[in-house]
Amino acid sequence: MQIIIAEQFSINIITQLANKLTKVKNLNFFENKDHTIKLNAIHNGLYIRPLNYVSNLFFNLRSIIGLVSLFGILFSISIYLPFIMIFATMPCILISNHIAKKHSASIDKLQDKKESMQNYLYSGLDNQKNKDNLLFNFMLNFHHKFIENKELYLNNFVKVAQKNLIFTIYTDVLTTILSIALFFLMVFIILSKSCGSNCWIYPSI
Repeated sequence: MQIIIAEQFSINIITQLANKLTKVKNLNFFENKDHTIKLNAIHNGLYIRPLNYVSNLFFNLRSIIGLVSLFGILFSISIYLPFIMIFATMPCILISNHIAKKHSASIDKLQDKKESMQNYLYSGLDNQKNKDNLLFNFMLNFHHKFIENKELYLNNFVKVAQKNLIFTIYTDVLTTILSIALFFLMVFIILSKSCGSNCWIYPSI
C-alpha cells in the first residue's frame, strides 16, 4: 500500500515537472549546468523521498491511532488516567525538545568554527606569508595557528557532546521515575475501581 501511494506521488511529480518543462521556450535553460544538476537531483530523489514521506505518514498515523486507543482504554477505566498520563509525559517531552534545540544550536556554532578553520586552511597560508617575510618562518606560524584552531574546535566538540550526554541521562532518569510513578498510580486506580472501597477495609470480627 505504501509503495503504491509513493509511486503515485512520483508519477504526479513527474507529470507536473514534464508539463512545466514543455512550456519552457528558452532552450538555453537545458544547457545551464545548474539547471541540469537540479533536474537530475529531482529525478534521483523521486525514487527515495516519496517512499520516505509515505512511510513517515503511515508511521505517524499508526502512532496517532495507538495514542487515541490508549486514551480510550484509560478513559474507560478511570476519567483521571488520561490526565495523569498527560501530566506525567509532557514535562519529559518539553525537556527533551529543549535539550535537542540547545544541542542543535551548539552544533551549528561548531559548524561555523569548522568552516572558519577550513577557510583558514585554504587562505591562511597566504595571509601568514604576507606577515612574515622569512623563508620558513611563515610555514611554522601557519602550522601552529592551524593546530591551535583544530584543538580548540575538538575541545569544544567534546564539551558539547559531554553536555548533551549529561542532559540526556538526566532526561532518561526523569522519564523513568515518572513512568514508574505513573505505572503504580494506574495500578492503584485500577485496583481501587475493580475491588471497590470494601477491599481496603478489614472486616471487623
